[in-house]
Amino acid sequence: MSTLTLPNTFLALIERSGLLLPETLLPYSERVQAHDGSVSTREQIAHQLVCDRLLTPYQSQQLLAGQYRGFFLTEKFKILDVLGEGGMGRVYLCEHLLLERLVAVKVLQLGGEPIPGAEERFLREARAAATLDHPNIARIFDIDRTTEAPFLVMEHLDGTNFHHLIAQNGALAIPRAAHYVRQAALGLQHAHEKGLVHRDIKPGNLVLDRSGTVKLLDLGLARFFDTRRNKNLTRRFDAQNILGTADFIAPEQAMNSSAVDIRADIYSLGCTFYFVLLGRFPYADGSPIDKLRWHQSLDFDPVAAIRPEVPSGLVDVLNKMVRKTPADRYSTPAEVAEALLTWTMPSLPHPPAWEMPTIRPNTFQLGLCPAPSFSAMSNDNSPMESDGIPPIWTTPTPRAIASQSVDTPRIAQGSHTPRSAPAVVAVPVISPHLNHFAEPVTATPILHLRLLAVVGLIATLSLATGIIGTRLIDRTPAPERPAATVTK
Repeated sequence: MSTLTLPNTFLALIERSGLLLPETLLPYSERVQAHDGSVSTREQIAHQLVCDRLLTPYQSQQLLAGQYRGFFLTEKFKILDVLGEGGMGRVYLCEHLLLERLVAVKVLQLGGEPIPGAEERFLREARAAATLDHPNIARIFDIDRTTEAPFLVMEHLDGTNFHHLIAQNGALAIPRAAHYVRQAALGLQHAHEKGLVHRDIKPGNLVLDRSGTVKLLDLGLARFFDTRRNKNLTRRFDAQNILGTADFIAPEQAMNSSAVDIRADIYSLGCTFYFVLLGRFPYADGSPIDKLRWHQSLDFDPVAAIRPEVPSGLVDVLNKMVRKTPADRYSTPAEVAEALLTWTMPSLPHPPAWEMPTIRPNTFQLGLCPAPSFSAMSNDNSPMESDGIPPIWTTPTPRAIASQSVDTPRIAQGSHTPRSAPAVVAVPVISPHLNHFAEPVTATPILHLRLLAVVGLIATLSLATGIIGTRLIDRTPAPERPAATVTK
């Protein structure tokens, strides 16, 4: 086997991607050249690197498909996996290279024709999340952008959303359902106190982590009560559209999304409660248009007919949450939390391990890539096109952990579930390489250039002053001579 083998070509592609340094790949190259059968093909090399926790499965899939760009978001974030995708964006699991921590990064990625107000709505989401600080709401750390699109840096949640949880395991035990919905209500109460209405409460936007904490996420459709902060985005850009998800949308929200208050979120939380308690949607069949119409006038199938062991008092709480008229519901999420307290447990055990993602955060080895220094970080987030840029850093390991929800489509649709990463994912908004590896310019030539510039400037000013002075002298009128005396 010659040195220019297909496996060696694949190793060169990995080095070119910037994910692994040459010295890290050297042992694998030596095994290829030694005719080691365990790494004799591209697939075997990729598999071994994943097993050795040097590549993630997502990175491996991209490389095997011939993709060597698109693994970095600016100089600070390295992509480990795709966590979810929706109508207006994609969420990545990233390593924050400066802080050596996992974060979820949500990139506004529209594709096709631009959607009016998309960036303004994205910024409003960031501002909305930044106003909130509560244990039952996912936190936002920062907002930034590449040249193509803005992105949010958010708390990474080690858990699973309720849509996945119920789809895989069925309805929850009654105390667990009440306990988790109560936590969501407490998070909603905090948002309400900060002047926000979420407008997209659903199982996919509630994440249960390993400790049993429920976190509300995705404020993509959130609306401020304050007109100044809200900027009338709904009326300006979505006056003819229905914002929300058809299975969980409040009746009044389907009629006028810009006029709803926190009671619309209480209705949607009641629909979510119905889902986790019974393991089915409020309206199991029908098109999105049918469901919007049924939310206006048709009651859900009775809880007692589906799960008779649910206490009647708890059914009363649920029924009050989903009354068709807002005035007939609880007026605040705090009232919901108080009403559910009777059916919650003072100390609920952690969720069983088999409900949670198989990969824990500590599976990912962090800090393997050198972080960019403040003095070297580029201010230009545009993608680097040159293939001659030295490769960047390294990282680890297998598979995505928690599903993070992203923006729902602007028109009401059925439940949205983040999908796993395809074998090849085009990521046009990502900066694959950085420019801070270029040789620094020394101080001496710079000083020489500056001195030459100063001398030249002085000479130029002197010459200009002389010319101007000469012209002024030429233009000065001669003094008048006395008139001649004429004698006769």
